[in-house]
Amino acid sequence: MLLERSCDGLRRSLHGEIRMMRRIYLRNNTSLPNSVQAFHRGLRSQPKWVGALAAALFLLTIGGCDAKIIPTPIPTSSTQYAFSNFTGNWVLQFTATSGATEFTQLSGFINDVGGSQHWATAALQGTLSDCLASQSFIPWYGNINSDSMKLYSFLITGEALTITANANSTFTQLTGTYTLGGPCADGATGNVVGTRYASLTGTYSGSLSSNAGQNLQLDLKQNTVATGNGTFFVTGTAKLQGFNCFTSATIASYAGTVVGSDVQLQFTTNESPSSTLTLSGSIDPTADTLTANSIQVGGGQCSGSLGGASLTRQSK
Repeated sequence: MLLERSCDGLRRSLHGEIRMMRRIYLRNNTSLPNSVQAFHRGLRSQPKWVGALAAALFLLTIGGCDAKIIPTPIPTSSTQYAFSNFTGNWVLQFTATSGATEFTQLSGFINDVGGSQHWATAALQGTLSDCLASQSFIPWYGNINSDSMKLYSFLITGEALTITANANSTFTQLTGTYTLGGPCADGATGNVVGTRYASLTGTYSGSLSSNAGQNLQLDLKQNTVATGNGTFFVTGTAKLQGFNCFTSATIASYAGTVVGSDVQLQFTTNESPSSTLTLSGSIDPTADTLTANSIQVGGGQCSGSLGGASLTRQSK
């Protein structure tokens, strides 16, 4: 494979991505996860060619800074497969069969990079055990070939995870096994099942559960590529009918996210002075239904809870 950027250029691109992630986390009054900081420290400690490869794989996961790996030509053989089937937003459920239960669910981006080496990357979030330093996400690299996937985590406090799985014919479900090795949780194994979630893109409409006269119509578009921690940003606008304080709203930059089934959308309304409308909820695997468990208004004359709503996709 040929690297389009130099080793130093790839490292600088990765530094830039991590700085962007730090700004996003600071915006939410949280610190950058230790797993990213550990990856960054490990990158600096490696020889330049190792750091370049790691940076390239990581950048391909998050799709940022124009860094590219140019794959070698793919043979035109009948044994070759399309490489985009696995790519998307996944929720993986884990059941331990031996050893400690280190996690039960990870969600985020799996990216089928393709090429003759069948490269794959991933970034998956979840609640992790003390053996993984209580991190919130794990970066991965590996291979996907046809319906088979094998992912290896980057080392986090000396712990390493491996996922081996196969997808169904529609690439909407996967089943497989996992292993966890390291000084803390060495020997933990179990089963994994996964569900791919469709894109939160289209026009969604529905009324508040507490007031059928108040209607929300959301025009949303989910990014096809996630950030370095597996988060998909969402942009869009809202038409708000039956509300006294506002009639429309827009999602601010980086204020709309999807990770697995979880959705967080924060709109800035047209109320003067402006207020925010924050929707927290989830989608079903087809993304045809957006369930808002909580809708909160911040600031303005209508501050408070609006309850919930079930929004149905009208068009894509």
